[in-house]
Amino acid sequence: MPTPTKQDPPDVAVAFRDGSLVAVEVREVFSDESGKRGSAGRGFWAGCQRLVNRIRDGYYAAPHSCRLHVSAIFLQRPRVPSLRPLRADEVARSEALALDNALRWLRALPFSAAPAFDSTRIDADKMPPIHLTASYIPDGSEHDRLAFEWRASPGPGWVARLDGGDLQALVDLKAEGFLRYARTFDARLLLLVAEGTGPGSYLDVEDGTAVDPRGFDAVYFQRHFASTLCIGGTFRPRDDAPPSAAS
Repeated sequence: MPTPTKQDPPDVAVAFRDGSLVAVEVREVFSDESGKRGSAGRGFWAGCQRLVNRIRDGYYAAPHSCRLHVSAIFLQRPRVPSLRPLRADEVARSEALALDNALRWLRALPFSAAPAFDSTRIDADKMPPIHLTASYIPDGSEHDRLAFEWRASPGPGWVARLDGGDLQALVDLKAEGFLRYARTFDARLLLLVAEGTGPGSYLDVEDGTAVDPRGFDAVYFQRHFASTLCIGGTFRPRDDAPPSAAS
């Protein structure tokens, strides 16, 4: 719903049937913000998505392209002393090769009816291979919302866990500005969302993790493979007053 304040509103406003209004600040949490390294980080994931976006734009720039849903699984290159980091020119050359190979494969797909999908391995010179899956979404399909969605995911086996110290720093930072709408809302919540990792990868919290809500009525951590946890504060939605609208 439209938030009652036009200046710097919260990310989400939830109106309840009893007339109360709840503000929700949302902050995505990335694996490289964990003190325990191990998962594909924000920089790696962002680079993968940029390459997928280039492939998508190149595909739709040509005539006779199809409405596709595409997922690309990337493996992170091992970081060991015996394997030097790639130079910028090597990365650029590998990405250009991956782009060309992916476009050749996509444009040759004989999609004409649904359901239809195909997968392949895209070689990329000095980069690890990319596993690409394309699904054809025809007009009027029940999966229409997936059309034109192209998404990169880190490969399996990358895991990171956050402890209270990792999350408290994020809560402290978010709490600096929450008073800007304190009088407008009946409650103020903070939702920390684990990054959307790929198959076999996840970002989770340590057992028993708790934070000081720093003025928020509650702090929640949203996981991908289990229930959302309340890790600070005491706010609970009323059972007899479910949300009537949200945006």
